[in-house]
Amino acid sequence: LDKVYTTGIPFHAKNQRVDITANGVLQPFYFNYSFTPLYDSSGNIYGVMNTAADVSELVKAYNRLEESEARARLAIEASEQGTFHFNLLTGQLSASKRMAEIFDVSGTANREEYFAAIIREDLPVREKAFKRAEATGTLAYDVRIRRKDGKISWVRIKGKIYFDEGHPQKLVGVVQDITDQKHFAGLLEQKVEERTTELAELNKKLVSMNDELQQFAYIASHDMQEPLRKIRVFSDILAKQTEKGSQTGRYIDKINLAAERMTGLIHGLLEYSRTSDIRLRYEMVDLNIVLKNVLSDFELLISQKEAEVRVEDLPAIVAVPLQMNQLFYNLVGNSLKFTQDGVKPFIHISFFAINEEIMASLPELDRQREYVGISIADNGTGFDQIYASKIFTVFQRLNERDKFGGYGIGLALCKKVVEEHQGLISATSEAGRGARF
Repeated sequence: LDKVYTTGIPFHAKNQRVDITANGVLQPFYFNYSFTPLYDSSGNIYGVMNTAADVSELVKAYNRLEESEARARLAIEASEQGTFHFNLLTGQLSASKRMAEIFDVSGTANREEYFAAIIREDLPVREKAFKRAEATGTLAYDVRIRRKDGKISWVRIKGKIYFDEGHPQKLVGVVQDITDQKHFAGLLEQKVEERTTELAELNKKLVSMNDELQQFAYIASHDMQEPLRKIRVFSDILAKQTEKGSQTGRYIDKINLAAERMTGLIHGLLEYSRTSDIRLRYEMVDLNIVLKNVLSDFELLISQKEAEVRVEDLPAIVAVPLQMNQLFYNLVGNSLKFTQDGVKPFIHISFFAINEEIMASLPELDRQREYVGISIADNGTGFDQIYASKIFTVFQRLNERDKFGGYGIGLALCKKVVEEHQGLISATSEAGRGARF
């Protein structure tokens, strides 16, 4: 101020910080100000005029912009990307040190030197990308470059064109070395192709195995049953010619029982194998009708055992009718088979909705599908809960064959039917307290 007064030379300052107490708090403010000498009529300086403009918001905005640019530079450097600025009017290219390293050119290289590093076969890719960018304002393409040592690298270029009244002015962008990514993608693609080939071979083997199983089914239904039929026929003839109660007669009875058991086992295996028949058709099935038919089949046994069967209204679902019949037939049959001596059998068949809580407890279920819950509970012999998963295994039995009969296939078939319909089946029980499926 004194200098302006003594010399008459004006003083101007920009973005000067001044700490001022406002609302009881010391805060920084920024001003542009000028000291201008004032002259009297004789040309002598008699004072200094101070003019100031508050530019605090402008300076703070500029500082925020600088901080943002600094963060962006740090992020780009951390990702090992190069940056460039290309003036579309003058053709002048300004590239970062990292971009020059990626292209393996000097730090002062011009536009032509960068283009020269691109493999000739990939130049059309660059040209097409630039044409698209002129229309969209966005540049993006991958090309190969040849380094000075002859090695090939992949680079990815991304940028944005800035326009002025519809005319392109400049292109700003980043460059990234993606050689490792391309190499990994190539290995992944190779692995996928190899795995696809392996899966195709496995599929052929599965088709072949399925054909073999179909052949086995034919053998089981015809060739294996025919000898069994003859064994039973001739053992019946021998039984008629043998004195009842004799040792020989008892041996013949055992032969007959074994043949009957083998016949039943073959029938069960055939039923189990048919649940995977891809030719089966799905349709809307009323489970009430299915259950009515099953109970009709068991009418005599229900009457003999004086069993009470309580049935609630069941839903209609999209399913394979034959398999639904197999499912209910085996589950109801189980409840009627495994009854307790001196206790009238009681079977309760009901439907329940699958809510969010149940879905959450069963992660195996697909949340995109809709499910229904069916419960079949009885007061029969039950079983120890530790065998709950074991009972769904083929040929698995928890009871004496002589007392309850069967071949250990029924529940395995139930599990297969339910899984064919993308569902789950489980059992809860306590020995002597019945079971619930």
